[in-house]
Amino acid sequence: APDRYNATACRDTWKSINGRGGIGAGTLFHLASAHGWQERRATERPRPPDTPSAAAVWGRCLPAPEGHPYIKAKGGTPAGLRVVPAADPLTIASQRLAGALVVPAYGTAGNLQSLQFIPAPGQGKKLNLAGATLSGAAFTLGTIQPGRPCYLVEGIGQAWACHQATGEAAVCCFGWGNIKTIAAALKA
Repeated sequence: APDRYNATACRDTWKSINGRGGIGAGTLFHLASAHGWQERRATERPRPPDTPSAAAVWGRCLPAPEGHPYIKAKGGTPAGLRVVPAADPLTIASQRLAGALVVPAYGTAGNLQSLQFIPAPGQGKKLNLAGATLSGAAFTLGTIQPGRPCYLVEGIGQAWACHQATGEAAVCCFGWGNIKTIAAALKA
């Protein structure tokens, strides 16, 4: 009923489902599927006006230094990452992002799809580029090789830990909800 749909009310209803009492999100998805519902995923969100593209922001960022506070705190490496320059005015959700670590989110075709910004510990929360979806996007540490293990994890910190501990490829999927999508894309 597109004329009665309210995104905020829908989100609040989904958040209220706690799984206690035997009915959880899985039950609702099963029942909906049994009655003809089909999942539709948006491939690209419209960007808010005056919002720069992922490529434009990535292009003005600098290579990440080994001494970045988040990299040091997580025992990671700066390979493939960048940092927002100190004088850059980029702000998302009222949070200024100068100095934030930037993790690129690549689509399955290898295109730069979005960016995740990680400030120094205690300096704010992780944020994603406005108007750019992370659905189906990932960042890989190491090289995925047929017949070898590949670890799919939620965030860059977990990817660093898995890759360093095993020497195998680790894929940052930008959240638990994206792992199934990335697994299917890698399998294909």
